[in-house]
Amino acid sequence: MGGWAMSDTERSGKRSWLASSFPTFIGIARWRVWRVGATIVLLLLLLTAILSVAGNVYYGGKLRGELRALKEAGRPVTWADPPWPSVPEAENAAPLYEAAARVVWAHRAGTRTSLRVRAGAAPDSRHPFGYDDQAWDDPQVIACLAELVNQDERALALTRQATRRPLYRSATANSDPIAAEFPQLKDARSLAAFLGSAAVVASHEGHQAEALERLRMGYVLGRHLSREASLISELVVCSIDARLARGAEYVIARGALSDREARALAEELSRLHYFSFSEHAWSTERVAGIDLFARARRNRLRAVMLPEPPGTGERLLWWAYAYPLRPILYADELTFLRLMALRAETAVVPPFERAQQPPLAKRDASALPFWLHPVTRTVMPSSARALKQVDLAQTQRDLARAAIGLELYRQERGTYPTGLEELRRSGWVVPHDIFAGRDFIYRRRGNAYVLYSVGFDQKDSGGRQITWLARDRPTRAKRARYGDEGDIVWGQ
Repeated sequence: MGGWAMSDTERSGKRSWLASSFPTFIGIARWRVWRVGATIVLLLLLLTAILSVAGNVYYGGKLRGELRALKEAGRPVTWADPPWPSVPEAENAAPLYEAAARVVWAHRAGTRTSLRVRAGAAPDSRHPFGYDDQAWDDPQVIACLAELVNQDERALALTRQATRRPLYRSATANSDPIAAEFPQLKDARSLAAFLGSAAVVASHEGHQAEALERLRMGYVLGRHLSREASLISELVVCSIDARLARGAEYVIARGALSDREARALAEELSRLHYFSFSEHAWSTERVAGIDLFARARRNRLRAVMLPEPPGTGERLLWWAYAYPLRPILYADELTFLRLMALRAETAVVPPFERAQQPPLAKRDASALPFWLHPVTRTVMPSSARALKQVDLAQTQRDLARAAIGLELYRQERGTYPTGLEELRRSGWVVPHDIFAGRDFIYRRRGNAYVLYSVGFDQKDSGGRQITWLARDRPTRAKRARYGDEGDIVWGQ
């Protein structure tokens, strides 16, 4: 077998013979391979450029038409559209709220840690004792809260003065709303917790009129905040309402309501309706999305959405979307506008009507493929969670209005009415249950009563409170763990 093997010298001679015999053929073959490869690359680049230009013309034209239609319908499409009206300083409540919040925050540590120990809580707890503590049946807790409220008396005076002003405009309203940190929202939550606890303290001290007034001040704060309608401000107002609702349940249950302050509180509760608020909030959220798409087309989105520097692959990806793949951004923005229109339409109808519409899951941006909808997947808020918080806040407001009417009816006639229709005939405006489209469920039980909404599942559970609502400080994890089965019960 070894005799048949070709030596290195023979192989080299054979290659030289082939090269000398067919020089033109080999050169042409090599040249054609490179030419074919280069031609394919150039054709692909040309095709990509043609498709990009065609996509820009087609989807860009459709997008401009959609934005033009929104503007013609009176919908804002930029932060300056419509421009923020000027607010006279003497009529602006925002600076007073900010000053009141500074008073509350100034005493957040130090004395509050010692108060937590006095109230019987663990000294190494994550949070110092403060207005978030709602063990109001404990005399020691009430005594500590009373000391805190007296310490923050200046905040009460500033808030009372702020609620008398007709307008609200925060310092960040005229700046970039996306880059702003909305510090006033955090301050508003702290003030709401302060006012709820201050109302409970006043009720314990026998000052029911002052307790109702402090609750009313908290709801005025929420109404003022709603003037800067955005989805995040709406959710903060929902949080404010949740804090105040606990205090309202406690104060109203103690009875002996002052007629004037009780009626003023009920009137304030009716002045903010979340479905009108939601319409403006989702319009503002659409403007925020349009602004983010404009940033993405300039390859500036990642700098806004994530403060830390992106990796090389991430930078290349968003560069590609900004320039050669820009038609994808145009098509993505059209999808975003369609989803926002559906969500705005959903947000302005009560839950019992909303149940007849397509499930929210079909409108969820998380089901969209990222490579076709990169910005929508990044910035689209969760409508299901927002709608749930709004529905709960509106229901708690409506239940509070009905409960105030029931207490005033009892004080005037000595007993509760046999039904809500009887209360309505007495002249009191009784709202309907937004989950059922009819009256709340009300039953008189001797010298007491039970009042509730059928809740998210729209089923009468006999007055059994939703589990996560019956627990202090409900979190998203508790909602997921316990579910929404049950009713929204007043006073539990």
